[in-house]
Amino acid sequence: MVRKTLALALENGRPVRIVYDSGKALTERTVDVVSLDGDRFTAFCRLRKRRRTFKLDGVLSAVLLDSGP
Repeated sequence: MVRKTLALALENGRPVRIVYDSGKALTERTVDVVSLDGDRFTAFCRLRKRRRTFKLDGVLSAVLLDSGP
């Protein structure tokens, strides 16, 4: 389900709100997906204000958002 949500976001240019477990901390982030590749994806992270690579299995939830800030 997470992969499908991220793929839809990439295809439609929409942001996604994720809850991510890095192994050290849980964070809620809004991201703009740039690419999906195997078990990872690259996205612009609005929290960190830069492009980041995330592991799919670290994403606990993903919600497709409307376009906008």
